[in-house]
Amino acid sequence: MSPAKWLVLLGSAGYEAALIGREESRSAVLSGAVSGASTVVAFTALHQLLISDIWFSFVPMLIAGVACGASLAWSYRLQFEPATSHGWWSFVTLHTVLLLGLGGASVAMFDPTVPMAALIAANEPPAELIAQAMPLTLGWIALAAITPTLLWGRSLKALASNSLTSARLILLLGLNVPALGLVDMSGGSPFVVLEFLGLLVVIMLGYGTTFQVMERRDLLMR
Repeated sequence: MSPAKWLVLLGSAGYEAALIGREESRSAVLSGAVSGASTVVAFTALHQLLISDIWFSFVPMLIAGVACGASLAWSYRLQFEPATSHGWWSFVTLHTVLLLGLGGASVAMFDPTVPMAALIAANEPPAELIAQAMPLTLGWIALAAITPTLLWGRSLKALASNSLTSARLILLLGLNVPALGLVDMSGGSPFVVLEFLGLLVVIMLGYGTTFQVMERRDLLMR
């Protein structure tokens, strides 16, 4: 994990701890963290099976998964009272759609510059492409924070939690997504991208399901 990612993680952790209040929120944060960790294990295994081996970065990804899982659960519990299964899946679906939309926006905005085969062969984060796509990344973080706030939170505390959650999701786990438009997807490469985006959907569904099972006593089934 890069120094910038550690800064985001450590700085936001203290901020999150200062805002967590109710016992229900603390319980949700713990369940979200565990759900995030289990999802990272599944994602890493599926990524190796379908795309490439990323076990070398498993520990940083696990830490990021715990942080993102905790933030998603915390933001949800701040904005939904009472907690319901419908509300939870609405929240998870929105963030999934926003991640997929980020990939779509990247493809629409950028011209491809690097072949997909070269990125797979390098087997490391595309730092130059990530830097080139950073303006889109930062703009999308703001969009991903404002949208759920307008839909459900409508408070400064909700905006703060949504800002932290969107920053963690995109900077820690989805940092490659804004660079998709810079990748030459000729030949069979589009299938690799579709597999990657499909994995995003699968891990969000897996995360949401695991959290619901852990919090079944608090999530009203409606």
